[in-house]
Amino acid sequence: MTNIERQRQEIKNLAKLMHERRKSGEEPYILLLGAGASISSGCSSNKQIIKEIVKTYAKNKNLTWDDEIDEFYRILEQYRSDIHIIMDKYLEGRGLSPGYVYLSKLIRDGYFNIIFSTNFDPLLEDSLGDFVKTTGFKVIIRGEKIETNCIEDILEFKTPRVKIVKLHGDLNARIFYIKPEETASFPENLESILKNYFDHNIIIVGHRMADLDIIKCIRSNASGSIWYINPTVPLSHDLIKQALSARSHTIISGECGKFDEFFFNLDYEINKLKLEEFYKDSKGKKIIETPERGDNYINSTNTLYLIEILVDKIKNEFSPNLIVVIRDPEVPGGPALWKNIKNYFDNVEMDEIKIEGRKGKRKITKSPEKIRNNQRQRILILDSISFSGKTIEIALKKIKKMSNNRAEIKVGVLVVSKRLIEMSERGEIGFGYNDLIYSKVIDRPEMFFPWGWIQATGDWERSFKGIGNEYKVKWIKRPWGYTEVFAENERCSIKIHTMEAGECLSLQRHINRDEFYIPLDNDIGVQIGEKVVVIEKGDQILIPRGTWHRFYAYKERGRVLEVAFGWYDQVRDIERLEDKYDRVNRDGSV
Repeated sequence: MTNIERQRQEIKNLAKLMHERRKSGEEPYILLLGAGASISSGCSSNKQIIKEIVKTYAKNKNLTWDDEIDEFYRILEQYRSDIHIIMDKYLEGRGLSPGYVYLSKLIRDGYFNIIFSTNFDPLLEDSLGDFVKTTGFKVIIRGEKIETNCIEDILEFKTPRVKIVKLHGDLNARIFYIKPEETASFPENLESILKNYFDHNIIIVGHRMADLDIIKCIRSNASGSIWYINPTVPLSHDLIKQALSARSHTIISGECGKFDEFFFNLDYEINKLKLEEFYKDSKGKKIIETPERGDNYINSTNTLYLIEILVDKIKNEFSPNLIVVIRDPEVPGGPALWKNIKNYFDNVEMDEIKIEGRKGKRKITKSPEKIRNNQRQRILILDSISFSGKTIEIALKKIKKMSNNRAEIKVGVLVVSKRLIEMSERGEIGFGYNDLIYSKVIDRPEMFFPWGWIQATGDWERSFKGIGNEYKVKWIKRPWGYTEVFAENERCSIKIHTMEAGECLSLQRHINRDEFYIPLDNDIGVQIGEKVVVIEKGDQILIPRGTWHRFYAYKERGRVLEVAFGWYDQVRDIERLEDKYDRVNRDGSV
């Protein structure tokens, strides 16, 4: 095993320990961040800051390193009221590095509650604000109008769960503890508080541990372990080496000890553990809804098949003596349905009700003629498709009135929406689920029948459930057609994959992203686990993270639109199980 493999194994072990603590409800690890955390975001290192400030403000430019340090402190003392202006350009950074994003995800998911930092920059707060509501975490800045003895009370409060304690000040607050005498020790009360917290299991990231005030708080006789994460291995004379030697500790250094690399690997391994547990659960096996071929397309043969299913259900569940067919110019399936279904009901009277108009202005223009208010009829209201049930409600209300509420009425529909089923089960429409007879359920706002395209008359929303996330596709009706919204103000990436005829993607899975796909061409094969189906242009499918999948182009060149949700590393967030191009053990760059 190489050194880097050993380091990654240690991170896997840490991920397991953190995840088990999270599951068992134990307090998570304490986190201590140092200046090394912000270098990859564009902030200058301490050495760079000293050299640049001395170069800019010192009169004598030819100084030794020790003299530069002394001059640096002299400059800060001379311009103390303007330190924030002098330091700003070195701490503003170029933007959030991936490490802060992965760390923020871990904080959001409960793997860290208390974070101590010696950094002046606001990068952690900025990143965390994208994942946790600002009311969900509190920033405590040493020296900012807060009594030291109040810090302990704030840390012990259950809400907000997340607390960030900035031990050496803050750029925006214009508070800086920089000089040696300022970082030699903390006030006695604060030092006592920190010792108690640092006695717990603690992860130290990006910190050289050269500050005496921090070192004094790490007690050698504490039971908690220390995980020291830094690119450079501490030397024997380093203060941190002495502290580590007296406690259970693990050092992760080199490439794996870099801030971005460490938190990428830690987040990745924890997510793998969560996915393994999820898919072991029976719920994990049911989350993927595999689409049928052309889920929004029904040809003549399928239409006759669905009519036969509906007829059998009607005869077995109701046996009406009057069928009232809805005729609606917006949904022109009534006459075709009447023509096909009447042959199955020789001894049953047929009638119709005509409903016209667009959303909000629909009205009955022709009433049924065979409803008798002096008899107890068994009436079936029949429609070809129903998305929201509104048209059926209009017909139902009219028929109930005409029969003086004496008729026993049920509703028969060739194709119903999943949304309508759920509304009927919750009692949100004028008829219940037990009054509904249907052949096919869809989760789309449109359907192609042999007699034409049928669309919902109002806006539509479809939900896809991922692992811990739910994604909504909005279908917005417009006078000229409609708009489909796949992602709105979401963190996502959008791609189009083009496969030549006969080609396919690798059988792959991802740990940090859910992928939503829409075929742009017909005859696209998709393998989900061990099942392979063919989907058509316009179908929609969500592949949750952790699911093995791939796409095929069978007959001709095929394109698939991908909307990937989540923050992920395009090169590294991929595992290939099979690949015809021999890329199983290679990353996502090829």
